[in-house]
Amino acid sequence: MVPGMSGKIWSISDYEWRVNQFLKLIMIFMEFWIQVHGIPHDHMNKETGILIGGMLGVLAEAEDPIVDGILRRSFLRIRIGINITKALSTDFC
Repeated sequence: MVPGMSGKIWSISDYEWRVNQFLKLIMIFMEFWIQVHGIPHDHMNKETGILIGGMLGVLAEAEDPIVDGILRRSFLRIRIGINITKALSTDFC
């Protein structure tokens, strides 16, 4: 007998899982962290990240580059959801 195949019902996080049942998922959106460089220092803030993220895809999160009143990095980091069934846009502006 193969270990783990004792004929009992398996469970994952206390939910019943049967080996012969499959779930078909269609993956359309995928989230990516994006770095945005070349932003003027006076526009390096979370609000600019939110604006740019909304232009690129579905905004999931925009980090604030300013911590304790100090600019901590020279770029913005945003996480966006992109439709992976379509080609990436090559023009932004």
